[in-house]
Amino acid sequence: VLLVDGKPVAFSYNYHYQGYVHGLRMGFDPEYAREGAGTALMALMFEDSFARGDRTFDLGTEYLECKRHWLTSVAGSYRYSHYAGTGKAQVLRAKRFVDAWWHAGDEAASKQASA
Repeated sequence: VLLVDGKPVAFSYNYHYQGYVHGLRMGFDPEYAREGAGTALMALMFEDSFARGDRTFDLGTEYLECKRHWLTSVAGSYRYSHYAGTGKAQVLRAKRFVDAWWHAGDEAASKQASA
């Protein structure tokens, strides 16, 4: 938590384990956005991480716009799921397949509309 005159103006919640830091949540008081409260807190977090000797500081997957000045690389992420051969598990598998197919159609339609 970053405090200004005893008032919290920015926060970050991270997971740290064996030299690896993973950013979970961060935010700031919009009243202090122009002063760079979020950026100042990130700089202090990196300074602390370097002093501790961490190997990796992962800023998390969402909201890349606010992290763009700090990024050194962006890595792809994949998810693999296994479903048991039972009825309920196969229904869940089918639902996820249909959802992915449905949303893929939404993306294709929006690309055509913007072209």
